[in-house]
Amino acid sequence: MNAGARTERVDILQRTVVVDANGEQAESFASVGNRWAEVRPLTTNERVVNELELYGQSYRFRFRRDSVTEAIDNGHRLTWAGLTLDVKAQPAPLGRNADAVVIAESVDPSA
Repeated sequence: MNAGARTERVDILQRTVVVDANGEQAESFASVGNRWAEVRPLTTNERVVNELELYGQSYRFRFRRDSVTEAIDNGHRLTWAGLTLDVKAQPAPLGRNADAVVIAESVDPSA
């Protein structure tokens, strides 16, 4: 992929568990880095194939492959353009030097 197509800055967040002063656990997310990506909305057909909600906002993020982007899994979130998105899938790379592709869906702010 042409590096010029990666025009969107995306923050990559990893799920962590924090223990408060009372010993109770709370889930949190901490940034592990940010990367340039190509971002495209998923088509309805792609949402069905990936078993995503049809009414949500779902996107495909294409990153240059590195140690941070290779580690992205369903325990991660992405923030981009004011949206927070849960990672839903990371399809297998299509070759040794292939980009890292991540499918993510917007988080319901009321949840």
